[in-house]
Amino acid sequence: MPLLRCLAVLAILATPLVAASRLSAPERSAEAPIGTAQGAEPGLSTAASGPLRAAKPGDPHVYAIAHPKRPLSLYSAPGGRILARVGMRAEFGQPRALAVVSRRGRWDKVLDPAVYNRAAWVPAAQVRLTFTRVSLEVSLSRHLLVVQLDGRIVRRILVGVGAPTTPTPLGRFGVTDKQPGARWSPVYGCCVLALSGHQPHAVVDRIHGDRLAIHGTDALWTIGRNLSNGCLHASAADLAYLMRVVPLGAPVFIRQW
Repeated sequence: MPLLRCLAVLAILATPLVAASRLSAPERSAEAPIGTAQGAEPGLSTAASGPLRAAKPGDPHVYAIAHPKRPLSLYSAPGGRILARVGMRAEFGQPRALAVVSRRGRWDKVLDPAVYNRAAWVPAAQVRLTFTRVSLEVSLSRHLLVVQLDGRIVRRILVGVGAPTTPTPLGRFGVTDKQPGARWSPVYGCCVLALSGHQPHAVVDRIHGDRLAIHGTDALWTIGRNLSNGCLHASAADLAYLMRVVPLGAPVFIRQW
């Protein structure tokens, strides 16, 4: 499988970056949603401290994460056709953790990069659920990523976003992997948080692929600007914080506002 692609697009030397995807925004339907994203509250910038409180089902700020008990088939609908089959580990080696969007009867609707830019369904009996109170909201127009805990903003992070020709896609995604940037290249900075999406407009090749990610950069001046190949760029200090407090499977909501 190709690895992440999200390098900074430089003014003089265009260097490709990891990519992104265009999953639709959270759907309104008869399905029971598991957690909902809250709007950003301008002006809050308090840092989170101490361990995260244990999350419980039914709380409006809780998001479910599905952990496979065995290799999974991902279905187009409950009882529908198989879209993909996946193993116990994600593409970059960490335990597979699927962000859960909603539940319908005995099926969970999940996000996984094996299904290109759409949600899929898995039998609830084949996964173990954990829960998190952490979610990420991204405003592309403000170059802002906010970390929310219990629906409250606990950190505001300035980010670089996609260039006009390679825009960062909108929608709901999940964190699939957390990796040291040096594993791939110094251009990724200290850290990479890979997301479940793919970037339709990214410049890709057979080595790098088109995955969306939040990562560092060796061109710090791209942070806060529209210059990436679709990924989100952040500082090393902010990425270290995200690596510490954001669990695999946590939801990421990317908006235009």
